[in-house]
Order: sequence, then structure tokens, then C-alpha cells
Amino acid sequence: MEEGVTFYRKPHLRKPDFIAAWPGMGNVAMKAASFLRNKLKAEEFAEIEPGDFFPLSGITIRENLVETPLYPRVNFTRGKALPAPKTS
Repeated sequence: MEEGVTFYRKPHLRKPDFIAAWPGMGNVAMKAASFLRNKLKAEEFAEIEPGDFFPLSGITIRENLVETPLYPRVNFTRGKALPAPKTS
């Protein structure tokens, strides 16, 4: 673990692009990120320990029971680049 990040493997990255997505507004960003992850056949290689970065505040009440809020899941994936579009 390196400063709150757990690596499952360290991929070789050449000119990587970074895409981040957070829930909200109908989960559009999460759906787009999921689509890209599937299209690029991305595999997870690391994740962040959320307690080091996200302070929890508030509570959740479900069926008259108080629940501890859940941390968001923060993971890193690597996918293969798609071929460049052909130009005429």
C-alpha cells in the first residue's frame, strides 16, 4: 500500500488518459464510465482506501434504523486503447 492506495498490480502506462466519474444527476457519469470500462475491457489494478480521503458525515435512516453511511468505492482500471478512426 502506498499512501492510502492499494495496488493489485502495477500496469505499464503510456500516455494514459484519466477519466473520473461521480454519482449524481441520474448517475449519467457512472453509466458513461461503466460503458467505457466495458468497451475498453478495462481491468482493475488499484483502489483507494476511502477513509483516508472521504470524511463521513451524517447518518442514513432506513426502515426506522440508523445505519452508518457507506464510503464510496474508488478504484483504478486500465483498458486497451481503441484503434484510431480511419480517415479518408
